[in-house]
Amino acid sequence: MQKCPQCLNTVLDEQNECNNCQFSMEKTICPSCSSVISIGLDLCDSCGQYLSRELVVISNNKLTDNKVLSARYLVLDSSQNIVKDTKPNFQTFYSNPVVDVELLNKYKSLAKYNSTPQIYDSFNYESNDYIIIYPTKDNYGQDLRTINEIWSELTEREKLQLLREWANLYQDFEKNKVVSSLLDHYNICVDQNLNLKIKLLKSDNDTSITLKNLGEAWSKLIFSPGVSFLEYSKYKMGEIVRNINEGKITDINELIKKLDTILENPVTDLLHSALTHPGKKRKNNEDNFYASTLDFRDQGINTTYRGKKGLYIVCDGMGGHESGEVASAKAVSETRAALLPSLCFSLGQEDISELIKSAIVNQANESIFQLNEKQNRKSEKRMGTTIVTAMVLDDKVYVAHVGDSRIYMVTKNSIEQVTEDHNIAMKNYRSGLGTLQEAMNTASTAWGKVLAQVLGPRGADSVEPDINMFNLKEESYFILCSDGLTDMVKNDKIHQIILDNWQEPNIVTNKLIEAANNNGGHDNITVVSVLVKLKPALFPPYDYAEVFFNNELKVHDEIVEMVDINESSLEGLNVDPEK
Repeated sequence: MQKCPQCLNTVLDEQNECNNCQFSMEKTICPSCSSVISIGLDLCDSCGQYLSRELVVISNNKLTDNKVLSARYLVLDSSQNIVKDTKPNFQTFYSNPVVDVELLNKYKSLAKYNSTPQIYDSFNYESNDYIIIYPTKDNYGQDLRTINEIWSELTEREKLQLLREWANLYQDFEKNKVVSSLLDHYNICVDQNLNLKIKLLKSDNDTSITLKNLGEAWSKLIFSPGVSFLEYSKYKMGEIVRNINEGKITDINELIKKLDTILENPVTDLLHSALTHPGKKRKNNEDNFYASTLDFRDQGINTTYRGKKGLYIVCDGMGGHESGEVASAKAVSETRAALLPSLCFSLGQEDISELIKSAIVNQANESIFQLNEKQNRKSEKRMGTTIVTAMVLDDKVYVAHVGDSRIYMVTKNSIEQVTEDHNIAMKNYRSGLGTLQEAMNTASTAWGKVLAQVLGPRGADSVEPDINMFNLKEESYFILCSDGLTDMVKNDKIHQIILDNWQEPNIVTNKLIEAANNNGGHDNITVVSVLVKLKPALFPPYDYAEVFFNNELKVHDEIVEMVDINESSLEGLNVDPEK
């Protein structure tokens, strides 16, 4: 039997269209954009969503390439157990049921978790049982990365949340005797929203599996080989994993409680200060800004989160009296409205970047552009604005900009401009016309300062914000500012003012504006100062020691005293303990 993708009515196998709504059974509906598309496409031709019906088959029977199972599933790659559904509109679980239901029932029992493999179909064919599950792929059909592949790129908060999700699976996996599924790093993936995804359920052949085995799996992930547990116990997660391995934590609920306690404490502290000034030469102020620091405490049945988040925006309007003020105010308002609600959700890097781009291009730019169109403004009279925005999510910071307003990332040792001015000088350099030094020389001239893109004068196709993300490893300032500051105050002076007043963002902001005015104050000056203070590290750095290389023991001189070296610890290594 078939099922109509549009009205879900049951349709006979031999029918080409639905009796109820006349939908063609040679078509299907894209789950992403709801467009009607042909069956068999790998990607939706409207929105690009991955549609391929590639699936994973589980069976004790040896597969053969190009064989069709149950007149439906084409074997694409027998070595990887990959099949393709050639009849996606047909109902599943309609063929002969599987005979041995033990494994099938395990999948069904654990289907309540989004992390576990979800069943697509199951059947018995030619006296062999087959279970079809969805593969661990992203929205574009690419294989998800395993947890050990992505671990070094994660922030401490993200690592902790993944371990909490991992621990939450343990109890039900233990009941179903599939804890082995949680012990193999290559069987555990992470999706684009930083959620765990288990590839396959693996039955426990060893009946003696305990929580200690989970601790050992975590040890291999977060510890560098050869460095003693004693050293790693200086870190909160190092201490917890050590206690699991030493049998001091034997109950999964106790472990979950300890993880929740850590999640209740933010990994960062966040302070900000924001101020704008018309400067000494301008009567009106065409700059605008927004700054919000939020303390989140979210709790669910299986999740606990406590953290600091912030949204910060600076805009520098242009277009003459009132016009520039309107443009910058609209850009701030539209961007804030689009991005502020997203702070309530846990999103992956790709989703956040797309959200920021949409806020700037589709909301802020479009709002100003439509106002220019409505008022029938000519090119030289069209209002516009620059924009810089920073989203702080615990120890991860997303920055985006259009125009020549800037963001600096400042540590106690350095100051770095993390936005590149969108002016003619830099555009020519990026196009291969001249050197970077020539671009920097001309950037201060009237011609070189002409903006290559801003928000408002033109439609969405003319705006391409630069978006970057930073994982913070040390306490840092982020300074968002209009060119009223940067035209008047050099980078080294900005750095010195921040260093002299490191713990006081209010003083930093005031002194930066004061310095710009003291140097002439020829333009409006806006500064948003954001101090991100990191709490003590929860996890040890994985590259603490380079121990195993070419089957030899190598220990950095500075950590020799941290490593416990004795004959038992050198067993199996090509090392003479007498040397």
